[in-house]
Amino acid sequence: MFSYLYNKYNECLKRDSKNGLVRFLDKTYVILFFYLCNTVLIQYYKITKRYYRLKVASNKPNLIVSLTSYPKRINTIWITIESLIRQVQKPDMIILWLADEQFPNRVLPETLLEQQKRGLTIRWCENLMSHKKYFYVCQEYPDAHIITADDDLIYPPFYVKKLWNMHTEYPNDVVSLTSQTIYPTYCTSPSKWTGVSRQKVVSSYQISLNSGAGALFPPKSLPVQAFDKEAIQRLCPYADDLWLTAMTHMNGVKTTKYTYNPFPVVIKSTLSDSLCTNYNSATNEHPINNDTQWSAITTEYKQHLKNIIGEFFE
Repeated sequence: MFSYLYNKYNECLKRDSKNGLVRFLDKTYVILFFYLCNTVLIQYYKITKRYYRLKVASNKPNLIVSLTSYPKRINTIWITIESLIRQVQKPDMIILWLADEQFPNRVLPETLLEQQKRGLTIRWCENLMSHKKYFYVCQEYPDAHIITADDDLIYPPFYVKKLWNMHTEYPNDVVSLTSQTIYPTYCTSPSKWTGVSRQKVVSSYQISLNSGAGALFPPKSLPVQAFDKEAIQRLCPYADDLWLTAMTHMNGVKTTKYTYNPFPVVIKSTLSDSLCTNYNSATNEHPINNDTQWSAITTEYKQHLKNIIGEFFE
């Protein structure tokens, strides 16, 4: 049932009707679906949780979903994880990376401890903010396919399957369900990039990836520079998507974006604390924004990127 409703949600977002009534009905459905997910679906998760579990691969895992969180969202991330446990195509592992310094005595909500009993893996690490979602898992499991997820989203049941199907068609690329077009040059500031394309884009250096809305990284798609902690903290501490875009491209790995796909539904209580809201523009609280971080990356790795990307770089 949820898959059917989500497909209707997809159709409403995708449709660009010139008919005023159709636009009104589509917008109304999108709003209703958002509230349905944030009320009825969450209650359904609570009632039926005992029927869903993840069987963790006993051998070397081939497909891992990796995500991270922090104290402000630790009481709601169980919703995201529940949506991942219930995937049509189940991953071999779901790993939640948490920073020791943010959780004194490693005290966690009962909801997460219960999910741990049903297959969730919780790992403790150094605090690299949103970079935690890929930094440790890609090094610990270099031969695995890694799907990254965010901690504030409710994923549709076919999220993993859709990414895996894309990967089998384009096995050498990072595949992303949503992206932005890097235009007119690679050095252009992200604030000037064009919006999410509705068309499928294949094997390109001219699109960014979105690691939260849905991205699959094939084994060894990141170069050794991607795991330089000092460089991450100095150049791009708050924008893992920008870092991952540049690092995969620098490694000669292109991005393929799926044909129009809506952003997963956001958990309502996290809306005021979105990284997209906080870092798209500079403020007194966050003087480093996406534009300054992208500029720092493209300046630091100019020659490496230019050698791969060519004239499009600048």
